[in-house]
Amino acid sequence: MIFLVLFLFNRLTQILRIIMNRLYPVFIKLKNKRCVVVGGGTVACRKVKSLLETEATVKVISLKLCHEMIVLIKDHQTEYHQRAFQPADLEGAFMVIAATDDAAANQHIWDEANKKNILANVVDVSELCNFYVPSVIRDGDLAIAISTNGKAPYVAKKLRVQLQQFINKIGLNRIISLVDRKKQEVRKAFPQNVKQREKRIKQFTDNLFENLSWR
Repeated sequence: MIFLVLFLFNRLTQILRIIMNRLYPVFIKLKNKRCVVVGGGTVACRKVKSLLETEATVKVISLKLCHEMIVLIKDHQTEYHQRAFQPADLEGAFMVIAATDDAAANQHIWDEANKKNILANVVDVSELCNFYVPSVIRDGDLAIAISTNGKAPYVAKKLRVQLQQFINKIGLNRIISLVDRKKQEVRKAFPQNVKQREKRIKQFTDNLFENLSWR
């Protein structure tokens, strides 16, 4: 099982080197940043939920809402406008996600976002995106983002499941905690010696991985 995961990871990495050479992978802090989501279905609801977890300031625009979205907006007191999208909705926005089933509306949102140099993502339309939302593995302080440049999102999701099982098996979050604790100790022992700190942390991390049970 572990070897299959490693094989799939290596193969996907080779593919991503080709299709992602123009993207800059980055984790963005969205706290208090204005993010607009246009759409009220289950897909839009997932986007809103993820944004709220980052403490972003979310604005939802849709004529109709699914039940889960209604509950989410009520629970988080999220700004909601029951109408169609208007260009003015992007004033002060950092990003916009279009998750409607109306191709013309999605194109309009994309065009308006481009005019204002706002990050925009039209769900499932890779050519109408200047950023992609990756499939993410979260385990404590660990976060791994997987993307296929919008080409094959279900491949990313499949790999996420395989890697999550692998991470759980080796207890990677525990390793991160141990390394962080060691880092604090080394900082105190060598406050002025950066090279010595890096050397000690590398040795400690290498030893942890050498003692892992990979089978």
